[in-house]
Amino acid sequence: MKIQALLRSVELLTRPVHPESRAAMDQRWAELPDHVKTPAQLLGRSAVGC
Repeated sequence: MKIQALLRSVELLTRPVHPESRAAMDQRWAELPDHVKTPAQLLGRSAVGC
């Protein structure tokens, strides 16, 4: 394994949120109506829901 691939693997494993999860959360947040979004909202920002 090349050092770049190894470093990328370590970086992905140590991220608090996996890139695929982040993309899902960003999409979920964008789909929420504005009137239900709050600054402390977890659904769609830090959790994808069920």
